[in-house]
Amino acid sequence: MGIITFNFFLPILIATALFRAAPAFAQGAASQPAAAQPAAPLPAEASSLDPAPPETSSVEAAPVVEKKVDKSLKWKGDLRLRGQIENTEAADSRKTGRIRARLGFRADVSETLGTEFRLATTTNYRSTNQSLGDDKDPGFTRRYMGLDLAYADWKPTSWFRLNAGRIPQWHQRPGGTQVLLDEDIALEGYSVRGEAPLTESWKIGWGVGSALIRENYDALVYSEDHTDNFLHTGDLTFINDDWKFKIGISVFNFVGVQGRLFSELAAGGAPLGNSEFPAGTVKNNFRPVRAYVDQGFAALGGDMNLFAERIVNEDTRDPNRAWWIGTGYSRKPWTAQIAYGEIESDAVPAVFTFSDFAAGQTDTRGFMWSLQYQINKNFNFKYTQFANRQFVSERNLQYVRTHLDLSGSF
Repeated sequence: MGIITFNFFLPILIATALFRAAPAFAQGAASQPAAAQPAAPLPAEASSLDPAPPETSSVEAAPVVEKKVDKSLKWKGDLRLRGQIENTEAADSRKTGRIRARLGFRADVSETLGTEFRLATTTNYRSTNQSLGDDKDPGFTRRYMGLDLAYADWKPTSWFRLNAGRIPQWHQRPGGTQVLLDEDIALEGYSVRGEAPLTESWKIGWGVGSALIRENYDALVYSEDHTDNFLHTGDLTFINDDWKFKIGISVFNFVGVQGRLFSELAAGGAPLGNSEFPAGTVKNNFRPVRAYVDQGFAALGGDMNLFAERIVNEDTRDPNRAWWIGTGYSRKPWTAQIAYGEIESDAVPAVFTFSDFAAGQTDTRGFMWSLQYQINKNFNFKYTQFANRQFVSERNLQYVRTHLDLSGSF
């Protein structure tokens, strides 16, 4: 069988080879000069004894393009997963999974002017935590990310800085205090602040700002003047960096809130411990004056600080005082803090106060402590515990809350 196959294909292979060689052979024969024809003389350049120039490639090397990175644009964001447990005398224990995601960027237009933009989860004005399996929006619904920050930042000198738009809180927060404003609240308005030296060791920090809480406009009643609701703030701080010491005073003026419905000051707003008259209506104005101090020092191979804040609402004789005091310690990779606070019923507007402490109410008191472990530069685990009392002046209910947070940032 093998011989038959070989004999069958051999003529085909020979014919194919001759067919492919024939054109080349014919072309070569046609271009061959006659034997009697004299050879053409070599050009003068070819007869020269000088060495031939080196051969050069006809293909030029591609130019090297240096890739430039736009350093004026900086992206940043974070993701936090939380396990939350709440226990209160007024309701059953609740266990909740929550997630927070924030994404933003900063663009520097020049050395003194920049803009910042950030998105964050949920529509809640004083929380960026999205509950997993939210009973108000069940069935794997896609979750919302909304405008959290969007502002211009102008800093021509060290003693003058202007933010305008939807801006972050700018006032001093010793020990991370949130008694007056929860840390997740963004302000809609402007702030002007700066620092200036007083002596070689001391400097002064100052700031003023205004934020619109609610625009009150009625197109139906032309002659009636409606006062918009604002938050005007002022802050003065004396700072000694050598001593790691700060002491200061602030004024927060919530304009025109008396007589407003709580729901008109914040979406879903309720008294939450504030006095009301008539029902559902803000009884008192709020003009809290705040004094604070923060002292840092080295101890136990790490850094410690002591902090205190005292608040008095000057616009009411109802229970109007609050204070927050505590200490913190940091030694890589650990950070710890413990604080104690009391917030009387009309010291601050309850709709804006610390949303985690006693479930975001006034007429409360209690402890908060936390322990954080920094896993690496951008990754940490944090345990936070709240042991509080709600409605202190009436029922004195126990409220316990636990946070287990796993956070990553870039």
